[in-house]
Parts: sequence; structure tokens; C-alpha cells
Amino acid sequence: MREDIQARNPMYVKYVERNFFILLSVHLRRHNGEKPFGCNICEAAFASKSALRSHKLNHVDVNAFRCTHCDKSFRTSIQLYNHVRRHTRPFKCDICSKSFSSWDSIRRRVPTHEKNYRCQNCGTLFSGFHKLNKHEKECPCFQN
Repeated sequence: MREDIQARNPMYVKYVERNFFILLSVHLRRHNGEKPFGCNICEAAFASKSALRSHKLNHVDVNAFRCTHCDKSFRTSIQLYNHVRRHTRPFKCDICSKSFSSWDSIRRRVPTHEKNYRCQNCGTLFSGFHKLNKHEKECPCFQN
């Protein structure tokens, strides 16, 4: 199968193989302690170019990326992007229309709409065991 892929797109295979070996060499550096990428501002050294780039942001005094919703500013566009999502809350639950800043928040939210816990006395359904327990302590159907 590999020969078939390589025959159809040899450049792609070379790209994948090259990236695999780069990632493997960075991974191995973590084990052997080799840190060939040194900061030209301080004495810090790193196993990968990306770690060095990330570190160099610590030396930058200017927060060039400003939020248009509030007065906060950030060193990177990714930090600003993640912050702005807190203002805009672009992810919406299909069931209740509540908005969230991340897809993961919705993934955690959906089970709260599923009512799988039933009261043995009155038959009321609850979305969580803790809600059923609270019901059992407070509901008149349990008070004799």
C-alpha cells in the first residue's frame, strides 16, 4: 500500500517522512538532554526551534495584539484569539441555545440535557445523580 501512495504522490511521502524524522529527533533530544537552540538574549536553551520562539516572547515588552472588546492586550495573535472568544462566545448549544467560548464546553454541556436518573417514588427524571439525591432529600414524595 505504501508503494502505491508513494507512486501517486512521491513529494507528499517525502514531506511526511521528513516531518516524522524531525519530530523524532526533537523527541529524542528531550531524552538525551540535547538543547541546540539557544536564546541570544539570555542563557536559556531548547530542544526545538518552536520552544525557542515561544520563549523569546518572554523578552518582548510590547503587547501588540489588543482586544477590541476590552482594554487587554496580548503578545501573540493566538492569545488574543482565545481571549476574544470569551467575549463573543461563538459556540452555541443546539438544545438550549446557550453560548460558550469553546467547543469543549458544549461537549461537556450536552449530557446535562440527557435525563437518565429516575426517582423511584414519583418517576421524575433528572440529568445527574446529584440532582436525584437532592430531590430525594427535599421532595414530598419521600416524606412520610
